[in-house]
Amino acid sequence: MKHNAQRILPPLLILAAAMPGTILRAEDNIIRQTQLESGIQYDLVTSNNTGSAYSFMPIEEGGASYELYAYGSAWDTNLYFLDRKVIGHYLPRARITINTQDMWHDWFHPGLPPRTRADKPYTLAIKVWGLTDDDDAPLAAQKVLYTHVGQNYDETYTPNGNAEYVVNSFHMFNQEPNYTPVYTALVPMAPTKAMGIEKFTISSLADETIPETSILAEEMLTVWPVSEAFIDGVETGMTIRDSLPNLIIRYSDLYPLSWTYVQIYKGAPQLGKSGAIFNTTPRWHNTIVPQSEVLSIENWESMIGTDGQYTIEVVTITPFNNWQPERLSHVSFNIDRNVNVNGQVVTSEK
Repeated sequence: MKHNAQRILPPLLILAAAMPGTILRAEDNIIRQTQLESGIQYDLVTSNNTGSAYSFMPIEEGGASYELYAYGSAWDTNLYFLDRKVIGHYLPRARITINTQDMWHDWFHPGLPPRTRADKPYTLAIKVWGLTDDDDAPLAAQKVLYTHVGQNYDETYTPNGNAEYVVNSFHMFNQEPNYTPVYTALVPMAPTKAMGIEKFTISSLADETIPETSILAEEMLTVWPVSEAFIDGVETGMTIRDSLPNLIIRYSDLYPLSWTYVQIYKGAPQLGKSGAIFNTTPRWHNTIVPQSEVLSIENWESMIGTDGQYTIEVVTITPFNNWQPERLSHVSFNIDRNVNVNGQVVTSEK
């Protein structure tokens, strides 16, 4: 039996959200309705940028899809696809929510996927509703397909040709969200060096009633590697008796939102201890991808007081660990610049 009632189109379908860098002409918005069973199509040209409208044809039992298109600006004659929704009798709904410890990302870079670090957990909450438990209903009305794929990045912080791979895929039924922390499922060469994109998708099933799948919800997560730092020019346990050597500091994969510096203090290594910061070393980053840099420290005699043991540390501060400092690298050495002269006193008498 056909479903003769007309549906109000989802407001998002009529919202002519411009593609980046494109100014859409309001008079050229097109909404295309396609009956999924018969394939019949109908195009509505509308001058509205927002609002709602009734479907142009009665929705068949198999459902209907609605696609939104819009032309570019006066000098851009390309027709842009903006959005798609499928409406039917037994179409489920789904929502995916990802929360990471880097809550500042949305403030500084709105519109980009949430991000985390390879060694830090995040929460993946999935809600599915609108499915039926009727065994006689079409499969698309009983369950949905969950797919989790990964794509590794290389040292350029891009896929650079790396293919996507399936991490997990299975059917889901109605469920409430679970906020249990999880860790990245990317497969890197080293666990702390995982970086790339993870994509979580919930799709409707195709069957004899709905001949094509539709993405019900999809979210992505960016994963960046754990930062590293290296100190060259002085080694742990060495004793410096003459002039101080030049130091080379190498920052590697600094988190996109981070404050990193090199400090020195007298004494053995001690986590959380504050020292004197080498004024050429602080780096504040608020970027989209990690940062790496090589810098030098010269003429640092003013940072040394009396002889004894000293520690040099590379420290970074990120949104993780409640913005508490994290040590990336350290080296402990001794300063001994006392000069002992062995000799004898000789006197002569006349």
